[in-house]
Amino acid sequence: MNHPFMLCRTLCLSGALQILLFVQVFGQDCSIGPDNRRSSPTPARGSHTIHTGDRTPFEVVNGAKYKFSSCASGYNDRITAHREVFTDNYQRLFSQNSNNYCSDGEQVEWTSNFTGTLWITITDYNCNYVSSSAMLSIEQLNNIKISDLPDQRAGCTESVTFNVTAQIEGVAAPTFSYQWQENSGSGWVDVLGATTQSLVVNNIQAVQFGNQYRAKVSFGLLTNYSSAATLHENATDPPSG
Repeated sequence: MNHPFMLCRTLCLSGALQILLFVQVFGQDCSIGPDNRRSSPTPARGSHTIHTGDRTPFEVVNGAKYKFSSCASGYNDRITAHREVFTDNYQRLFSQNSNNYCSDGEQVEWTSNFTGTLWITITDYNCNYVSSSAMLSIEQLNNIKISDLPDQRAGCTESVTFNVTAQIEGVAAPTFSYQWQENSGSGWVDVLGATTQSLVVNNIQAVQFGNQYRAKVSFGLLTNYSSAATLHENATDPPSG
């Protein structure tokens, strides 16, 4: 026969274990796993409608600063972000809630310390999944600053080099993506294979004089363009033709 005290202790421990499990599953750590539906496609900058509880993948860049805003009508919402350490194992990076519904929305500013996939979920205040959708807005706050691109002069069959220097606020050694563009009078088009910091124009022909060149520089969600530089014919060259 169980002693009343022993029975009470057993029941109390059992109840405490149940409460602990409840907090682990439904508490405010907002854990995610393979049971959370994966939304698709990966969102880019702008606003997106997502279902609460979905794992929404978002590609981030090391050193980039982002602002996530959410608006869920009818309940206080919470934004939580995780990084997948290995398959179906997630590390929580931040979790923040709103008390104002959509009056001013939930906003989280966060600087990434890795390049890869960030998993965003939106729940109610207590990390419960509500049978409705929410609006998620994504912005990148860093600004790309690009040096002025000077005009270049050359003669026929010669070569010139255009070069840009880019910086981004708060990032010591950012990795930029480059795409050079040319405008010969019909609008800007990409220069095939010109994806480095410098553009070399070889074997210049007379028809190219007057063309403009610029660099498209990207970092994460951000894209900026350099000033346009014009290719001029050397004044000392004899007139073509």
